[in-house]
Amino acid sequence: DLKEKSKMVDTKQEEIAQKNKNIEEKLDKIESLREIIERMEDDIDTLKEELREAKEAEKAALETNHQEASQNEDTTKELKAEIENLLKEIDELQEEKIEINEKLKFTEKELKDAQDK
Repeated sequence: DLKEKSKMVDTKQEEIAQKNKNIEEKLDKIESLREIIERMEDDIDTLKEELREAKEAEKAALETNHQEASQNEDTTKELKAEIENLLKEIDELQEEKIEINEKLKFTEKELKDAQDK
């Protein structure tokens, strides 16, 4: 009877160790996802700054004198294309951020479920 109880204790300790390992893995995954989100937010901020600069450059190009009008027209087209590309990149990063946040919530739920068991 004592051997059985000892074996049960060992089994429970192994289960607890495995759950702790699972929790640690999920915590590591959460931290990794948070780091990814932080980098993505930095990328978004950088893209927004580039967008602001591109808009300022576009405005400056439009305000130059008449002699440079045709050259400015080309520059304006390029800047508008750059703005469009930057807006698309921002949208893509926002979508990726949403997906990662959803994964993070799911992982946090898994972690909570693992802790509750």
